[in-house]
Amino acid sequence: MDFNNQQNNYQNNGYNQPKNNGYNQPMNRINNTFVWLFIVICITEYMFNWGAVLLGVSNTLVTMIFALFKLIVFFLDWNEIKKAGIRGAWVWWGIFIVPIYLLFRAMRVDNKYAPLITWLICWVIGILITVFIAIIASVI
Repeated sequence: MDFNNQQNNYQNNGYNQPKNNGYNQPMNRINNTFVWLFIVICITEYMFNWGAVLLGVSNTLVTMIFALFKLIVFFLDWNEIKKAGIRGAWVWWGIFIVPIYLLFRAMRVDNKYAPLITWLICWVIGILITVFIAIIASVI
């Protein structure tokens, strides 16, 4: 049996076919809704925290509520990744350091860095707004 026939046998037996049995999805079918929802929750948390700073109220409760929302959405996103058959300890970065998780997710899942770039831009804007608020507060 030559190499071409052997390779055709493997392909005909489904060895090189993407699995799509409900648990393993092809890479291009991973749902990115939860990662984008995760970023929206982060941005919303920043806005609530800025509002709390401007109003002079404690933001501990707001931070805890948003942490719970982020944790839920993170596990939903992780579930989508597991359905695609992608595993690894890198996923736990999502709980502790968001940009590291988004970087590894992009590299291992779909090579789409838009969620990471969006998160980083919003983070930088958040720092700039916080510095601006501090400068305004010190002047007044």
